[in-house]
Formats: sequence, C-alpha cells, structure tokens
Amino acid sequence: MRIKTTFGIYEDGYLRVSRYLADNSLYVAAWSRNDGPLASLTVCLGDIALAENESYVDINNFPEVLELISDLNLGVPTGEVRQSGFCTYPVVSFDMEKLLHGEVQLARCFEERG
Repeated sequence: MRIKTTFGIYEDGYLRVSRYLADNSLYVAAWSRNDGPLASLTVCLGDIALAENESYVDINNFPEVLELISDLNLGVPTGEVRQSGFCTYPVVSFDMEKLLHGEVQLARCFEERG
C-alpha cells in the first residue's frame, strides 16, 4: 500500500486497526514495513457517541490524512467536527470491510502494548 506523508512516500505501507481504550473509538495508524510507525490517522477525543466505524481524524499531526483516506477509498467525512485546543477534527465514517481486509493488518490494543 502506498502511503504519502509530509516526510515522504512509502511504498511498503500498511494500516493497523484497533480501538482506543478510553472510549472504544476506532484507531487507525499507518506503518511502513521497513521504517515502522509513520502516523496515526485517528485521534481519541473521548467521544462515546461515535458510531462503531467512525473516528476523528488527526489533521493536526497528519495534514494529508483526508487525502490518504480518499485516495485509498477508506471512508468519507461525515461533516461532523469537534474542537480540541486550536484544532478542529473532522469525523470520518470508515469502510470497515476495506480497513479489515486486503493489505491492512488488524491489531488488538493489548497486542500493541505487548
């Protein structure tokens, strides 16, 4: 999977999908097989009202995140946003089939810490 960030283009990219412990919202991170973690696509804002396939995306630390989600057809913005600090984070409704299959690696929270 090709992943483009501010720091470069990674041809060996893949996604890790899990859940945040604080509110059980969807966690998605971009990784490189050679370089390790690249960026978190999502951010936890403690919102228990999100649907199971929704999460706030981290445009603060990963400005290209919406472009990546669109390019890979991983989901669509819902139009909902939430302010935290000086940033307004959009909510994305993710296509769980695309996230959990193909070149995406599913990782559980406890496996990430292990």
